[in-house]
Amino acid sequence: MPRRREPRPAPALELKTTRLAGIQIILNSAEHAALETHISTLFAATPDFFGGEAAVFECGRLPADAPSPDWAWLARELKSRGLNPFAVQNASPELAAAAVQAGLLVLNAAAPAPTAPPTTAITDIVWQWTSVANKTTNEPTTVTTPEKYTITFRADGTLSGKADCNNFTGTYSQASGFSIKLGASTMAACPEGSLDQQYLQLLGAVAAGGPDGQGNLALETAGGEQRMLFVNGGAAPAP
Repeated sequence: MPRRREPRPAPALELKTTRLAGIQIILNSAEHAALETHISTLFAATPDFFGGEAAVFECGRLPADAPSPDWAWLARELKSRGLNPFAVQNASPELAAAAVQAGLLVLNAAAPAPTAPPTTAITDIVWQWTSVANKTTNEPTTVTTPEKYTITFRADGTLSGKADCNNFTGTYSQASGFSIKLGASTMAACPEGSLDQQYLQLLGAVAAGGPDGQGNLALETAGGEQRMLFVNGGAAPAP
C-alpha cells in the first residue's frame, strides 16, 4: 500500500516576477525566525542572482491578526541580496502603518478594472511640494517656497496645480500603483532658479505614492529613485 505524502508547509516567503513592480515578495509568515531561515535557504545557492531590481512586499496571504514583520530588518536583508524593496501592498492598516514608519510606501491593491475610481484619501487637498530625495546620491533638495509648487487631486481622477509661475492640469490613476498624466499647462517663463521644469518632469514620472502615515503625501518615481514629499496646504476650493 503506497504511503501517503504529507503536504509541505508553505515557506515563509516566496518570490514572483510581476509586470508592474518587478519582483513580488509574497509573505506567508511574519515571524522573524521563519523569515530569517527561509531567506538564508532561498539565497544560499545564488547570493548574487539579483542586481538591484525593485520589489514589493505582497501581504495578502498573511493572517488578518498577523503581527507586523520587522520591516526595516526585512528590507535590509533583501537589499543585501540584490533586491530593492520599496513598498507593501494588500497590507492591513496595522501592517501598513508599521511599513510606513520603516520608510516603505503603501500601494493600493490592483483594481479589477482600470476605470475604478481613485480613493478619496488624498483628494480635495492642496498638496505643497517640500522636498525631493535622490536614492542614488542620497542628496535631498528642499523646496524653499512650497506654496508655489502644488497639486490637487479630485475624486473624478482629474488634477490641477501650480509649477511656480505656471498652472497645469491633468489626470491620475491609483488602479495599479500611482500614475500621473499631465495635460494642459501655461507656458510663462519663470524666474531664474525656478524648479518648475524639474517639478513637472518628476510628476510625469511618478510610479507609486500615497499618504505617508504622518499626514503628508509621498510620490516616487520607478524603483524609488526620486521620492517627493508634500505637506497638506489645506482644503482645495471647489472646482
